[in-house]
Amino acid sequence: MGAGLGYLALLPFPPRDAFKAGTLPMDITQGSYGLAITLTVIGAVLASILPARAAARVDPVTAIGQ
Repeated sequence: MGAGLGYLALLPFPPRDAFKAGTLPMDITQGSYGLAITLTVIGAVLASILPARAAARVDPVTAIGQ
């Protein structure tokens, strides 16, 4: 969702070839957004699986007692 909002935020700016020398061009490519979304999803999955596996090893009676 964040990548989509970022893409929409950059749409009003002129394309890369419209910039003159010495200015900062913005290059919006589909591959960049695809890579960003893929890496974000992989990171989120890993960040949710690792703590869940650790929590699954804890005895429920011990966890409730604490």
